[in-house]
Order: sequence, then C-alpha cells, then structure tokens
Amino acid sequence: MTPAINRALLDPEPAHVPSGVRSLLNASLVAIAVSAALIVVASVPILRVFLVAARRGEWPIVRPLLIAVLAVVVDLLGLAGLVAWRRTYPPIAQNPHFSGLFVGALVAWTFGFVCTLVAAGVGPALATTRAAPPTRALRLPGLVALPIAALLTVATAASTAAVVLMLWNAHAGEAGAPGLTFVGLVLVTAIGASVGALITALRGLRPALGASRVSSLLR
Repeated sequence: MTPAINRALLDPEPAHVPSGVRSLLNASLVAIAVSAALIVVASVPILRVFLVAARRGEWPIVRPLLIAVLAVVVDLLGLAGLVAWRRTYPPIAQNPHFSGLFVGALVAWTFGFVCTLVAAGVGPALATTRAAPPTRALRLPGLVALPIAALLTVATAASTAAVVLMLWNAHAGEAGAPGLTFVGLVLVTAIGASVGALITALRGLRPALGASRVSSLLR
C-alpha cells in the first residue's frame, strides 16, 4: 500500500510538497521493512508445520494458504496493470477527466484489494487452526505479533498523516483532491486492519508469555 501511496502523492509531483510529507512516507517504508523482516523470522516455526502437512497431503490445512497466495498474486498483477495503464495518460493536472473504463478498473481493483486483505488475514489463521501446531511453534509468533502490529500501525498512521497534509495542500489548488480521496479510502481499510491486528496481537500475547514461562520452568 505504501509504495502505491508514494506514487499517488508524488507522481506527478505537485508544485509544492508540504513539509514533512516525504519524511512521513519514508518512515512508513522503514516501519514496513522492519515488520516484514520480523514476519519472516516469526513465520519460520509455523512454515515448518505447513511443510509437513503438505508432504502428508493434508490439503484442508494447506488450501487456505494457497488461496491467500493466489489472491495476493492476482492483486499485484492487477496493480501492475493499472500502473502500466496509468502511464498512458498525461499527468492528472493536465487531464482531470479520466477514462470511465479506467475508473471502473480502479474501483474493481479496490474491491479486489479488500478481498485480498481478508484472504491474507483469514487464510494463514485458518490453516494454523487446522494444523493445530505444538505450543513451541506458536511461542515466537505470539511474542512478535504485537511489535509487528505496532509497526504496521505506525506505517499506516504515517501514510495517513502524509495524505492529510497533501489534502490540505489540495484545497489550495495545488494537488488533485479526487485522487487523494481515493488514497484516503484505501487508508481507511488499512486503519481498520491495523486496529484488528493490534487487538488480535494483544489477545495472543498473554498465552505466548505463559507458554514462555512454562518452557523456562521445564528447562
């Protein structure tokens, strides 16, 4: 989402970019990069469980993951197609009336983006529930979930602040408010996802800490 927002806000770059917009977008990218690294580390124990299930042919466990991956791939291909299509148009400031077909494709992609978020959130959770991994495999993800959710919330907040600054600038007639409003709608979805992630992470933290204490006592 954040690279798309960077492009939406700064390509074409307005005559005046409000102070702090670039810093906010860079901070969002850094938070996403750190959270992605933590996600990779935390997912290793669970991935081992999924690999064992795949080798055993336990497809009810693996199927939700495949659906989530397929949804992400289709969403990225759609985004790449929209970006390529957008480059055939002159800058928004020179061409405020976009093709109706392009706008329809953009709305369709937004709906697909929301569906992809749902699939990417529900798929791994459903697969993990069906796999019923041992406590030791869930300990690391449970402990790291809260900082990951916090980083993603920071990234969303920074991007939202950048959009608010640009919208403020748009009222002065220096940026395209309709495009920024669309970005704002995408951010509303991301904010909802961030809140849900924080709540879920907080709920899972106590059992993860309890599992860690039990493991320490057993050692």
